[in-house]
Parts: sequence; structure tokens; C-alpha cells
Amino acid sequence: MANHQGRSLLSQRAALIFLFASLAAVATGVLAVRSGMTPAAGALASGGAFAATAAFFNWVID
Repeated sequence: MANHQGRSLLSQRAALIFLFASLAAVATGVLAVRSGMTPAAGALASGGAFAATAAFFNWVID
């Protein structure tokens, strides 16, 4: 078993950006599929929302 001695996998900033981007992607995918888009189109919309949200919060959170 590896001993990491207090090192975290992600910084708090990276974890927060990943959380916000994931929440936006899930919400976008659910809303897209519920509005009548195919699941594949919903997945593509989710990917775009994840990328845009991650870029935005990377810029906003200093």
C-alpha cells in the first residue's frame, strides 16, 4: 500500500473547478435529453459544457 504522507491527488482549486464543471455537464446532459435530443447529442452537449465551465472557472478562480 502506498504511503502518500498527506499529499492530495488534486489541489482544492482543481477539485472545485472539476466539481463545478461536472455539475454543469450533468445538468446540461439531463436537460438536453429531456428536451428531446438523442443521448449521443446530450453527451456531446455535456462535453462542451464541461470544457466551457472548466475554462471559465479556471479563469475566474485565482
